[in-house]
Amino acid sequence: MLRPLLWHMESQLLYLSVWPMNSSAGHRYLDVRTPEEFRARHAPGAVNVPYIYQVGSDWRKNSRFLEEVSAHFRKDDEIIVGCQSGLMSEMAAKYLPSAGFYGVIDMAGGYSVWTRSGLPTD
Repeated sequence: MLRPLLWHMESQLLYLSVWPMNSSAGHRYLDVRTPEEFRARHAPGAVNVPYIYQVGSDWRKNSRFLEEVSAHFRKDDEIIVGCQSGLMSEMAAKYLPSAGFYGVIDMAGGYSVWTRSGLPTD
């Protein structure tokens, strides 16, 4: 039986390990930031499914998160999860294996480390 796999990687190591990120390489980027953050800039080919939403002054977990992720990813896809700083992606990356997603990778430091490392953006 397959076991969930959760990796915690630094952006530079991620870059060396899986770039270029494309479906033929088997890695896909799940950006769990807000839609506004995603529209401003994101990794090439990234799919945006927010892990949380701001409602007024409160933040709430996206109740459709798993449904939305399932619409874009298969359970056996190698999914690199990133957010702005690393906190939301870590929570999402820990949550996805409990729903049967395997090969989940949390990108430590998030999108801010991605851009500081000079990696490409759209």
